[in-house]
Amino acid sequence: MTAQVIRFPSMSVAEARQIIANPDIHCEASVLDACEFLQVYGDWMDHERAKALHAAIVRDAIADLNRKGRIRRWLGDLFGAVCLFGILYLFLLFTPG
Repeated sequence: MTAQVIRFPSMSVAEARQIIANPDIHCEASVLDACEFLQVYGDWMDHERAKALHAAIVRDAIADLNRKGRIRRWLGDLFGAVCLFGILYLFLLFTPG
């Protein structure tokens, strides 16, 4: 069986240009859709603008994930150190002598 994906809803080049011109007032999913649309159906200038905006959105998302990962890793290291010092304290507390 073969199937063809039908894109719905579609947008026009003018709508995609408007979304890319004001990316702050639209959600990231809409902006990424507009970037993809302009890369396929726009002229060379639309293609370059969409490519640059898409790269900036992806770069920001990766930076955010890395920041959250560093915080999570730091908290995990802190928790591990506290557990080790707690075990050491219990060991020293219950060791005769």
